[in-house]
Amino acid sequence: MSKREKGLPRFTLNRKGKFQYIIEEKGELFLIKQNENVVVIPAKDLKWLIEKFAAILERQEQKRTASHERHFKLYEPQSARQQRDKKQKSGEMK
Repeated sequence: MSKREKGLPRFTLNRKGKFQYIIEEKGELFLIKQNENVVVIPAKDLKWLIEKFAAILERQEQKRTASHERHFKLYEPQSARQQRDKKQKSGEMK
C-alpha cells in the first residue's frame, strides 16, 4: 500500500500544521504520536532533547537575522576615490 493510499503526504513539506503531534506520558516514558508513527522517549532524556531543539531553532534564527542584516546593510565606499566622492556629495569636502 502506497503512502498516498494511506492518506499520508508524499512530501514532508505538507506536514506543517496539517498533522498534529500527540504527546502522552506513560510512567517514565513519553510517547510522541503522529498518524501511525510512534516515538518513545525516556523521561530523563526529554529535557536534553528540548534543550537541543531550542539550540537548533535559536541558531536558525541567528542565521536568518545575520543574513537579513548583511543583505540590507548600508553602502560603505571602500576605495579612497569612492570615499572622496561620498564626502563631496554630502558637502563635507569642496
